[in-house]
Amino acid sequence: MYPLSPILSIDLGGTHCRIALLGPKGLSVERFATPLHPRAFYELVDGYLKKQAQKAQLIGLAFAGTLDPAQGIIYHSANLPGWARVPIRQELEERFNLPVFLGNDANLACYGEARMGGGQGVKNCLMLTLGTGIGAGAMVAGKLLVGAQGLALEAGHLPINFTGPPCGCGQLGHLEAYASGSGIVAVARAMGLKVTQAEEVFALRESNQVAGEVISQAQFALGRGLAGLVHLLDPELILFGGGLSKQWDALIQPACQQMEKELLPPFRGKLKLRPAQLGEEAGLWGAAFFAEDQWKQKQGIKN
Repeated sequence: MYPLSPILSIDLGGTHCRIALLGPKGLSVERFATPLHPRAFYELVDGYLKKQAQKAQLIGLAFAGTLDPAQGIIYHSANLPGWARVPIRQELEERFNLPVFLGNDANLACYGEARMGGGQGVKNCLMLTLGTGIGAGAMVAGKLLVGAQGLALEAGHLPINFTGPPCGCGQLGHLEAYASGSGIVAVARAMGLKVTQAEEVFALRESNQVAGEVISQAQFALGRGLAGLVHLLDPELILFGGGLSKQWDALIQPACQQMEKELLPPFRGKLKLRPAQLGEEAGLWGAAFFAEDQWKQKQGIKN
C-alpha cells in the first residue's frame, strides 16, 4: 500500500543520501554522496524538488545518528562529524513550507519492512542494519519502539569489550567497532592490512590470516550483540539489512550460530532469521509511512 499523498522521503546515511518522491504512483529515487554539511544538503533537496512534476505534501527524514524526533533536532552521527546540533525540522519547514517528520534511519527501515517488507504481519520484530555503522529497529506488540527521546536501540553502541578497539563515538569496544563496515576496515588496517572497504577483508578472509581473524572477531561480536538484543526484546523474527547483510554466509550465519550459543535455553531455536526485503529503499519507505502516520495522528485522522 503506497502513501496516499506525494511524500518527499529522505534517507540520510553515513555514506549515501537517497531522496525519493513517494505516492500513489510509487517512487522515483535518486542517490547522492552524503553531504558533509547541512547547507549542502538543503541545496541538494532543493535541486531534487525542482525537477519533480508532482508536489510533495510532507517530508519524511531518516537519519543515521542520534536525534530528537519531537524537537526535530539532529544531535550526532559517528560517521558525519559536520552534523551536530542541527535544527533540521525548522530548517526544512522554513525552506520548503512543508510539515517535516524525522526518525533514526534504522528505526524507520524497520518500520518500512513492517509495513510492506519482510516484517509484515509480525508484531515482534527486530531489524539490524549493517552498513557503514550498525543500527537497529524493533516493532514491539505491533508498534515501533522509539524510546523516551527517540533514541531507542542504538545497537551499534552496545559494549562488547571493555578495552577496545575505538568506536567512532569515542568509546571503546562497541559492537560497531567490530562488525560495521567502518569498524572492520579500521581493525584490519590497525592489524596491518592495506584495505579501504570491508568487502576487501571478506574477500581475503580465507587466504590471509589477519583478514580471517578480523572477520572472526566481527562474527563473534555480532553474535554476542544479537544475544543481548534477543534477551531484551524477545522478538519472533530478526531481519538483516544494509550492505553487509549481503555477507550472509561469511558474517550473518556464523554470528547467529554464536548468538544461539549465548542465548538462555528458552530462547534457543525459536527465532526466524531472514534478509530484509526492501533493500536500500527500506528507510525511504519507512520515513514516508512514518511521516504520513504522524501527520494523520496530529490531524486526528484514524488509519
